[in-house]
Amino acid sequence: MQIHQIESLSAVATHGSFSKAATALGRNQPAISKAVQALEVELGIVLLDRSSGGARLTEAGEKVMQRAKAVLTGLDLMKEEAALIQGAKGGSVRIGVSPAAATTLIPNACKRLLAQFPQVELDIVPTLYPAAGTLLRDGSLDVVLGPVPNRLDHDLKVERLFDMPPAIVTHCEHRLRGATSLKELKKEHWIVHGPTKGPSSLFEAAFTERDFGLPSARVRCHSISATLALLKPLDAFCVLSRPVYNYYASRDAITAVPIKSHFNAFQMCMLTLRNWVPTPAQLCLMDCIRLTSAKDADTRIEAD
Repeated sequence: MQIHQIESLSAVATHGSFSKAATALGRNQPAISKAVQALEVELGIVLLDRSSGGARLTEAGEKVMQRAKAVLTGLDLMKEEAALIQGAKGGSVRIGVSPAAATTLIPNACKRLLAQFPQVELDIVPTLYPAAGTLLRDGSLDVVLGPVPNRLDHDLKVERLFDMPPAIVTHCEHRLRGATSLKELKKEHWIVHGPTKGPSSLFEAAFTERDFGLPSARVRCHSISATLALLKPLDAFCVLSRPVYNYYASRDAITAVPIKSHFNAFQMCMLTLRNWVPTPAQLCLMDCIRLTSAKDADTRIEAD
């Protein structure tokens, strides 16, 4: 199996045709076709469905392409590391961030990283678990910052950084904005931010642990800005981490409800693949995240 064969398959899958793949790689079309055919023979499976309209991955090809992405990413990282050994101050770092990470860790961590690697290319992508795990596995991301559930897939490594108390939030004019018990809010409308298997599972736990049963009228929203914008029109509540609430409170006319019940905290975590080998720039980012987490510990969470 040759690198140029994997590159050819990836280019055809990306561009949808052999001719466009050839143009993208600066090769001729017969060479691309020959490379893909040789790969198919070696693997013993058909990777592409070919037609007059172009080419697309077969089901088997999709699975092979997932591995191929990791191989090509590893090749890029090898080239990057070689350049860094020669004294370059660049490279690339791809970070997945939750809303809390975007507003707490990312600004100062990235500032520190750029001071040490001024030519680095940063790609910051909003994401939450479990989608974050998929992006780590296919090489789309190097590091993810955000809250994660207690149970994770075995191939993911978690470094826990700090706790984030939750806040129950509504708009400033809600008639129950002064409620002190969760039971008072059971029949209200709720907006759940994030995926079912992600950190929003704390919402379900808050009610089921108290035997209230889940509220019947709920909306699931994957955008923090849309979640906050919906609070007043839907006369609703949501659960946010305290740092996210603190960041948006002054600009979005929202308020934290003074519930007296104890809730389990969200945990800000750094998530990577367990067998991942980072480049110097990526290692530097991780150190900058740890340093930012430690230095900002006393000021991150404001008093209610």
